[in-house]
Amino acid sequence: PGAVLNGIGQALGWTGQGTYFAATASLHSKQEKELIGTVNDTFAGHFAVVYLGGQTVVYALTSVLLDKTAFGLQSVFGLMTLISWFMLVIAIIWLKPLPPNSQGDENIEMTSAASLKRGCDTLVLTFSDLRAVLLSPLTLAYGAGSTFILIFVNERTISEHVGSYAVGYVGAIQSGVSALFCLPLSALSIKYGKLSCLLVGSAAYILVALTFMIFRSEEIGHWDALIALYSIWGIARALWENTCKALYADYFPATERSMAFASLITVLAGSSIAVAAMISAHVEARGLAIVLLVTGGLIVPGYVALVMVKGYPQSNWQDTQRQAAA
Repeated sequence: PGAVLNGIGQALGWTGQGTYFAATASLHSKQEKELIGTVNDTFAGHFAVVYLGGQTVVYALTSVLLDKTAFGLQSVFGLMTLISWFMLVIAIIWLKPLPPNSQGDENIEMTSAASLKRGCDTLVLTFSDLRAVLLSPLTLAYGAGSTFILIFVNERTISEHVGSYAVGYVGAIQSGVSALFCLPLSALSIKYGKLSCLLVGSAAYILVALTFMIFRSEEIGHWDALIALYSIWGIARALWENTCKALYADYFPATERSMAFASLITVLAGSSIAVAAMISAHVEARGLAIVLLVTGGLIVPGYVALVMVKGYPQSNWQDTQRQAAA
């Protein structure tokens, strides 16, 4: 039951987060007359820094409580539940409702039949829309990598060679590096384009995969190697938390926005993590590392193919026109 509730919560929370980010970026662009492509990159970085910064604190706090105090797992779980409820109340009070037309949903019927149809449309978009298909390696690599880190690194390598208390510490390193890397990624994207960010992120995914294809678990199970590994994984995760969401905001208009982020988070991320977890039960670390290597290696070719077929997103075309007019 806990896993089911966690899945439902993440589907609702992450889809809402992506939709809210894209809608606020669009509103800000119109109100401040700033270029939408630039705003998408900037806002994606800011959203990711806040989220990952909070996660860094929680990871570190969890390990400190387990390692340095008499807190047990149940006590820590209860404390984190209270913190989650507290932050949820703050979000409900603090976040302002967006105008309906800013989300592209002013003509959406709020009925059971309409909701079912929209869910089916989301599945169709996920597997048949060329934009979603060519951008999918970003999420598939993240799903494979997350499962790989959770099962083969956290549960096996760290628990066996360092101790389970260290999982929170290395998780804090990963989230902290991601948070620190998000704003530089946004700046890199604004100045040199998203392909530069995808090259960096793809290289990080490939390095994580090669680590377990070259070295044995016991060779990685010490602090120096783990810090390096989780720092590289932090860079890879920054690509998904930042650039990936900015790409979806660029390529999918307001009328498709909620479906696009539902496709990204609920369908692709959720299913890729589930499939990778099932695969991991039947293969060694190198087997799942190969999956990560392939999906990570397809990130850049997928984006280049998307640009060749669909061109740059409409927002970037508008930026170019505005700059030319200015």
